[in-house]
Amino acid sequence: MTMKSKGIKIYLFAVVSILLALAIEPFWARTALLNDAIHPEVMCELLDGQYFTVVDEVTGEEIFHTARVVVVGDMFQNADNRLYEVVAVDGLIGKARFLRTESVGEPSAWFSTFLEEWGRTGVLPEALRAQAGQNVRISIYHTHSAESYLPSDGASSIRDNGGIFIVGESFTGNLEKQGFQVEQNKRSHDPHDKRAYMRSRRTAMEMIRQHSPQALLDVHRDALERRYYTAKIKGREMAQIRLVVGRQNPNMRANKKFAQELMAAANKRYPRLVRDIFFGRGSYNQELHPRALLLELGTHKSTREEAKDGANLLAGVLAAYLGAAGPADAAGIAREGGAARGSLFFVLGLLIVGGFAYLFLSTGSLKEMNSKVRHFVSEEFSLKFGKKNK
Repeated sequence: MTMKSKGIKIYLFAVVSILLALAIEPFWARTALLNDAIHPEVMCELLDGQYFTVVDEVTGEEIFHTARVVVVGDMFQNADNRLYEVVAVDGLIGKARFLRTESVGEPSAWFSTFLEEWGRTGVLPEALRAQAGQNVRISIYHTHSAESYLPSDGASSIRDNGGIFIVGESFTGNLEKQGFQVEQNKRSHDPHDKRAYMRSRRTAMEMIRQHSPQALLDVHRDALERRYYTAKIKGREMAQIRLVVGRQNPNMRANKKFAQELMAAANKRYPRLVRDIFFGRGSYNQELHPRALLLELGTHKSTREEAKDGANLLAGVLAAYLGAAGPADAAGIAREGGAARGSLFFVLGLLIVGGFAYLFLSTGSLKEMNSKVRHFVSEEFSLKFGKKNK
């Protein structure tokens, strides 16, 4: 076999492999076959009371804290829209490099009008009002079912029945008051170990299958000191909220846009309600939906009431945001949800174009290229079928 024939075989194998991946995408994208890749065998969070401190690599200033495990490559966007990337980690101390100021990287077409008018008045722009709240469905679940609020619950963790469920109920109730269809799943995914996200993945998939939600929210609380998650808003001290995006999932671009727009809207209306966005290693099951987010509602040192107060303000923001997005944004969500499929089509396209370009350059003309391909195919088929007929 010549080197050229071998090269063509490798090329055809690559094309066929991608076509097969596209053909069975509905299967592999919605099963646990890739769980070991999506959910690496490491703990994603520290024990309550332990946390990472990340400092600016130039100034040494503390820029954020988190009980989630921090690794090189993680990113962080603060309430002032300063985006940082973690470049080094030593023990529980990380160093981050300032990248740029970024409010919303790729805003939705309707978002700037919504942000300006609703953020200032609390009333949706007239152009978006008619569609607001139409058939909006939201699904809420809790990967870490034991998470609780020490001052109110008497413990930071209560297996299978954490205080996070009560805060989730309040959040759900406030969304329902806006006229939305909301499902809160209270299934336990304990213990709080490295397999918790694999267990909650089944719950998330079931909710998507049964309810086709416009947003999929995994509600948690953090494990920092109370001072890191408390702000005075509307004259009251309440728990702030962190949005968490998994940076290792094919929906990351869409999830990021959702988080950035939600933070911009929340902080326009209620300054400092959303403290920041953390882009962490892993997927947090967000590859399942283009509007999937993990919410940290306060910390284990917050009271339940503080967490409820913050969550209830966020409910109003989320209701306005999803109402404004409405059916008009459905096509965009469908496109974003096809991110993994789109990537495969892009690679397939490159392979096909590159393959034709290589054949054309190596043969010198379209006629010669056509002859070469015909000769290769007829030779391969005659060899294969010749062997079978012997």
